[in-house]
Amino acid sequence: PARSGVVTELIEAESIFGPLIARWEGPLERPAGECVSLRVGRAHVRSMLNNIADGGRPGGPRLPDKVAGALEDLDVAIGLMDRGAPGDFPKVLLRRALAREQLQRWEEAIADYSRAIESLPANNDPREVCELVTFRGDALLHLGRYSEALEEYEAATQILTRKKLFRLMSLSRTNEAFALF
Repeated sequence: PARSGVVTELIEAESIFGPLIARWEGPLERPAGECVSLRVGRAHVRSMLNNIADGGRPGGPRLPDKVAGALEDLDVAIGLMDRGAPGDFPKVLLRRALAREQLQRWEEAIADYSRAIESLPANNDPREVCELVTFRGDALLHLGRYSEALEEYEAATQILTRKKLFRLMSLSRTNEAFALF
């Protein structure tokens, strides 16, 4: 459960972001990287509002307008980054994929996970790759594509084994078992 007052604080934060984004992207003509940060920040607030309302229950989002708004913000942020604005591309793609999952748009989520993996720097943390590969496997499971999901989980297990991250590897093996079940 969320601490008392957090929903009120998030609603207030969301209301502050709106005018800021309008000014940054409008008359102030601030650098695109700053606009990316504001859009990603508001998307995060909107996703948090849905997650609190959702309470981890299965099914669609409890506040679909918040998730749709988060997705819109992330689309704008990614568009700015596609045109050269600075930003953490893999993490923003991950957030958009997770928002798409909340709306049960699995194929689009899979595409974002794939693009995030492709955009990771060569010296990335193997845990980042495994997180993205595992989430992509989870989305494949939702579509009933069990053999593809299993391939994703096996790939994560291999990376974690090579890097001697055995605790995480055991979790990855659990995902493999779910795909086989």
